[in-house]
Amino acid sequence: MASIRKNIPNLLTSFNLLSGVIGLALLIRGNLPFASMMVLIAGIFDFLDGMVARLLSVKSLLGKELDSLADVVSFGVLPGFILYHIVISQNLLWPLIAFPPLLIPVFAALRLAKFNIDRRQEEEFRGLPTPAMAIFIASLEAPYGFSTLFLNSILSAFLFHPLTLSLLALLLCFMMISEIPLFSLKMKSFSFKEYPYPMVFLCVSLMLVLIFKTAGLGFSILTYVFLSLVKLLFRKRE
Repeated sequence: MASIRKNIPNLLTSFNLLSGVIGLALLIRGNLPFASMMVLIAGIFDFLDGMVARLLSVKSLLGKELDSLADVVSFGVLPGFILYHIVISQNLLWPLIAFPPLLIPVFAALRLAKFNIDRRQEEEFRGLPTPAMAIFIASLEAPYGFSTLFLNSILSAFLFHPLTLSLLALLLCFMMISEIPLFSLKMKSFSFKEYPYPMVFLCVSLMLVLIFKTAGLGFSILTYVFLSLVKLLFRKRE
């Protein structure tokens, strides 16, 4: 019984990895919207495995390594190829513009390796977490994502331009390995007084998703970065 209890988080992590693999299979078949949805589903399993591990008070080196390996696939390889697929589908004239999205899996792996050995990241993150990066990319073409929200608009033409997407890939790569502190959502209670920034983020994110659906997830990631920078600014003034 204890063995089963110990491996429940690992089972959830395995579903995270399986979601990433299914997403790659869907992408190979040209199903970009549902491949993007698999990133979001993987994100749910990634959230659940950590939460369940804390609730059951079970931690293991195997679970930690498995989590990182799953994240490389679901939040590194899959979003990188999703962005690559979007770029090359734009009648690309300059093949080199399609290269930056392929760097995302590499920098995601670097980000995860750095996280595993950096004890400063137990209370807050240094650099953009790979799930946050992946969710933002997934929100571009997932059902009811940015492609639907900005359909046939000038903003869509700008956002989905190959050069814009390649520059976005480079920015995300930099954000993942940067030393910018970003707050963690590992809260022991839902207290505004104790966790003001995470609680504001959760409330705003809920409203964004209710209003903009899947695109709201992308806006939520932008909100997360913005609130983290606001927190950093106020910390420096203290």
